[in-house]
This record gives sequence, C-alpha cells and structure tokens, in this order.
Amino acid sequence: MNVLRINYNLISTGRNSFPMKDVDYRKIGWRARRGMWELDLLLVPYCKEVLMSLPRSAQETFSRLLEEEDADLLSWFSRESSPDDEDFEAMIVAILDWKRKSVHQA
Repeated sequence: MNVLRINYNLISTGRNSFPMKDVDYRKIGWRARRGMWELDLLLVPYCKEVLMSLPRSAQETFSRLLEEEDADLLSWFSRESSPDDEDFEAMIVAILDWKRKSVHQA
C-alpha cells in the first residue's frame, strides 16, 4: 500500500511560525513562474531561496501578490507605480532589496 507522506518544514520560531506543506510551497513556486522574463528573474529565485524562511504573514502576502496581473507586477517592480496595498509595497521593496544584495554577493 502506498502512503502519501507530506514533509512539513517549520518556517520560523516566531509568533507567526507554521508548518508549510511542501505541496503548498510547490504550488506557490509554479505560480511564481509568470512567463515574463523580467518577473521570472525576481519571483522564481525569491520563492526558491527565501519564501520558506518567511513568517506566515509574509508568505500569505507573497501568495496574494502572485494573484495580481503581470502588467501590474511589472509596473510595481520597475517602480513606475506603487500598489495601493501596503503589504504588497513592503513585499516588493523586500524582494528588490534581496535581489540587489544577492547580485552584489555574486
């Protein structure tokens, strides 16, 4: 008999910590692949390298951000405009800061 086993990873030890199911993480990873090169360069590596270490609230914000239209995301990440949602703005700034730091370390 085959038994489905889901590996639970503990995200952090803070108040917002929770086990993120691998299947949820993979779904978000697939949603991060936008098909727009500029967005893929930001979102896919961020998802792979950072998402699992974030508190639940930030993971939820990232997941909600991925529900937005590509044109809006591109405009926000290129800083041509800003989202009305303050959580989105904070997430975008965090992703851009992470990308700048990762480029300088390479």
